[in-house]
Amino acid sequence: MPIRFCCLLAALFMGQAHAASTPLFQRAISINKSTNDFATSLFDLDLVLGDDAFTTANPVTLFDDVAIEPADAGTVYEATSATDPGFDEAVLRITDGLDRFLQFLATEVQSGREQGIGFGESGFFLAAGSPDLAGNIIDAITLRLDGFTFSGGPVPGGGPEFEILMTVTVLGRVPEPHS
Repeated sequence: MPIRFCCLLAALFMGQAHAASTPLFQRAISINKSTNDFATSLFDLDLVLGDDAFTTANPVTLFDDVAIEPADAGTVYEATSATDPGFDEAVLRITDGLDRFLQFLATEVQSGREQGIGFGESGFFLAAGSPDLAGNIIDAITLRLDGFTFSGGPVPGGGPEFEILMTVTVLGRVPEPHS
């Protein structure tokens, strides 16, 4: 009985920090207008944090194990220290005050072809008042798949109709000032 009580207490305290989290930042993202000729609608979705837009030096990837298709619209994926091996390093990057680079990539599982969109941190976190979320405590990053349109073939004027709509939310806390 005492072991169960201790486990229950530990679970309550571990979940308490996450439960106290509030949205620190939220942004809608769209990956669209592909010129790729995708054959299937199964994609690997990644958030890649790199040093800059032109190199892949030091990449850190979140949501590396997330595969999506149009039927997954409405699904929320969450990255935390416990669920994503890249989370701790990603948090260090988005709270270090440096203007690095974020890229959202959708990679067709069958072909490896990619479509994506990227931002400098200062452009992505524009409302934060800093190049990134420096000074905040980050508990989780969620990605909600709001919609996924895929025609499966070319449309007039270009490649297939392709659009992934998602909302990224950073959950955490603003530290209390020291007195």
